[in-house]
Amino acid sequence: MDQIWWTFLKMLIALPIVLILVSLMLRYNLRSFQQRCGQNRIIRLVDRLALDKNTAVYIVEVQGNFYLMGSQQNHLVLLDRLDHFDPVQEPCTERMGDFESLLTAKLSGFSRTVTEKLHGGKGKKENDK
Repeated sequence: MDQIWWTFLKMLIALPIVLILVSLMLRYNLRSFQQRCGQNRIIRLVDRLALDKNTAVYIVEVQGNFYLMGSQQNHLVLLDRLDHFDPVQEPCTERMGDFESLLTAKLSGFSRTVTEKLHGGKGKKENDK
């Protein structure tokens, strides 16, 4: 009877150690396996744009051809084949420069509009009296 309890105790000690080792091996080996296999994929997701909670538009590359696809809940639809699509993105610095000038123009216009409405609103109240 003592032999059974001793065997059971060894199993209780060894089982968590084995489970931890297996999970560590799977975690690190699975990442490297996915990285190696991901390089030779036939289908590649180029870009995704969520339109709302359940709707999105995708640009997908399949063997060098690009496709525009849409998804809605459980439906996936091919919208168009992008024959002249160039996946190279423009540098962010150029876009940021345009954004900064646009933002500055919008904010100055907004502040001018608010100032005019505030001063105009006070003038109208004084004229009403």
